[in-house]
Amino acid sequence: MFNQTSTFGAVLDMVTDRLATTGLLLLLCMVYPAMHVVCVSLIFLDIFSHWFQMYSTLAAGAATHKDVKSKSWLVRTYYGSRLFMGYCCVSCEVLYLVIYASKWPELMGIVVPLPAGVALTLPAQVTNVAPALASFTAASGLPLMTLFGLMSLPGFFTKQICNWVQLQNASDTLIALDQRKDQGKAR
Repeated sequence: MFNQTSTFGAVLDMVTDRLATTGLLLLLCMVYPAMHVVCVSLIFLDIFSHWFQMYSTLAAGAATHKDVKSKSWLVRTYYGSRLFMGYCCVSCEVLYLVIYASKWPELMGIVVPLPAGVALTLPAQVTNVAPALASFTAASGLPLMTLFGLMSLPGFFTKQICNWVQLQNASDTLIALDQRKDQGKAR
């Protein structure tokens, strides 16, 4: 989209994305201490998967971490379609911002009416782990922030699955490169 063709630009893009995501998740840790383990796990997955992906693709001779020939159709689609990747990335950030915004009742007070007879309640197990989610329902309807959060869930989960698969594939690539290097030394 922005014709990022330099190595410096690729690294700057990677570092900026990782810092922005980490910053949002750390903010959520501070505002919602009960979500600490989830947020830290998401930070670890994000940084590990992208670092491994970047290093493995560069070690294999690719120009950028987005130049991927993954075994996974999902990761190939993710990096091959800027629109799909953009949806997943924006979905993550929107979800984090919605969870953060749920701290303020005035933001959660903007409600979209639900059809008659439709109710939305979350199980106690969910709201005990993430108390912020308790404010995502309203007797008179669905808070607009909740609607944004629900719309972002598919992209959020897809991105986390891509991160996990990307980490696995990148690890496999690095192991294969090490094995080839070791075989070359043995000769």
